[in-house]
Amino acid sequence: MFLALIGREEAGNVLRRMGREEADRILEIMSHLPPISAQDARRVLARFGSDSDAAARAASHQAMAGPETARAILIRAFGQEEGDRRFYEILPDQRPRRFAFFEDVDGKQLAALLRKESTAVVAILVANMPEKAAARLLSALDPERKVEVVRRLSGLGRVDTTILATIEERLRARVEALGTPGGEEIQGEERLAEILRYMDLGTGDRILTGLSESDAELAEKVRTHLTSPDDLIYISNRDLQMILQRVDDQDIAVLLKGKRDEVVARITTNLSDRRREMVLMHRESLGPMRRRDVDRVTTDFMRMVRTMAAEGEIVIRLPGDEYVGGPPR
Repeated sequence: MFLALIGREEAGNVLRRMGREEADRILEIMSHLPPISAQDARRVLARFGSDSDAAARAASHQAMAGPETARAILIRAFGQEEGDRRFYEILPDQRPRRFAFFEDVDGKQLAALLRKESTAVVAILVANMPEKAAARLLSALDPERKVEVVRRLSGLGRVDTTILATIEERLRARVEALGTPGGEEIQGEERLAEILRYMDLGTGDRILTGLSESDAELAEKVRTHLTSPDDLIYISNRDLQMILQRVDDQDIAVLLKGKRDEVVARITTNLSDRRREMVLMHRESLGPMRRRDVDRVTTDFMRMVRTMAAEGEIVIRLPGDEYVGGPPR
C-alpha cells in the first residue's frame, strides 16, 4: 500500500533500491489490491512517518493500487521496455494478446493474406498469434512451405519488439483491427508443440513427419513437448485408467516424481487402493532421482498417451474443444 500511495516517481526510486525477488513479490501483491480507502491510506502513511497533512493529500490523490499502478511504478523505475518486461514476467496473464484479430479469420484467408510474406515473417506470426488461428494457418499452407515455417518456428529465440511492430505496421492496411505489439523470449519447440496440439492428430503427425525428413533431431524435440503430463487432467477417468493399466507400478512411481500436485492426484486417484499404496511406497523408496531418468520415463509414457489418442483409443479434451452428439466420454 505504501508504494501505491507515495506517488509513482518516489515509488520507482524505492523500487530500484530493492532486491529483485523482494520487489517482484511486493508488486505482485500490489497488483491484486483493491482501491485503498482514505482511512487505510492515512493509517499506512502515518505508520511510515508521514505527517498528517501529507497523508491526507496522498490519500486523496493516490488511492489506487492494482496492476496498472504496479506497471507504472516499474516503468518509472526501469524505463518502458525493462519495466514492461518485468511486469509481464510477474503477471503473465496481463500480457496483451498479440494478433488477436486473427482469431476469426479463416485458415485459407490467412494463407492468402500472408502469401507474399517471407517464411521468417510467417514463422514469427505463427509464434505470436492465438494457437487455434496458428493451427488453421499451418493447415492451409502448402506442404513445402509448411515444413519450412515449422523449421524456422522451432529455431526462434527472442523476437525484438521493433520487429513485431514493423510486421504489424505492414499488415495494418490488410486487417480491420490490430493487437498490441510486444517482445518476449519464444521457446520455438514448445510453442510449435502448443500449436500442433490444437490441430487434428493426422495433420500434426504429417507436419512432424515432413520435419523429421529434414531434421530428425528437431522433430523429436517437438514430439517431446507435444503432449505433457499436464494434459492428463484433460483425459477422462475411464481413459486414464486404461492408460495406467499398461504401465507398471515402478514406472508410475518414477512418473510421479517432480510433477504438479494436481497431476499426481489425477494419476493416483485413478489407481485402485491397493495399487495406489504400492506406487506411493515405490516412489518413497526411490528417493531423489536424476532429472534425465525421470524425463526418460515421462517421455515414454507421454509418447504412449499420444499414440493411443492418435489411434482413437482415448480422447484428450483440450480447453476450447467442442463436441456434438452428446457429452464426450
